[in-house]
Amino acid sequence: MPDLTRALTEVRRVLRPGGRFVVADFFEVSKASAPPGGIPFNPPPPLDELTDRIRAAGFEVTDVLDITEATRPTYAELLAAVRAQRSTLDSIRDARIAEQVQRAIPLIVEHAQEHTGYAVLTLHRS
Repeated sequence: MPDLTRALTEVRRVLRPGGRFVVADFFEVSKASAPPGGIPFNPPPPLDELTDRIRAAGFEVTDVLDITEATRPTYAELLAAVRAQRSTLDSIRDARIAEQVQRAIPLIVEHAQEHTGYAVLTLHRS
């Protein structure tokens, strides 16, 4: 969601009073000094900033569950999937795109493992 506050404001508008909404999202656990490998990157906000944005949209945050460690194995799966698609990537007419994908995904994964977490937040509309 490019504009989290706007999206959640709309969710709140259509959610009945007393309703609950669950959000799962990345959050920043540590600042990176630079984007991974020079790849343009817009880091997620820290968890406290994420919850502040949710509250700004009119929700009460009733539960925050940090599931970062449970999601770590998915990074290895992502890298394996990229490797498995190597022949598909190599068949792309524009070799530059294939090279960028093969270079970027491991850098993004490495960056994510070090600097991002993943949380499930339960929201309540009063």
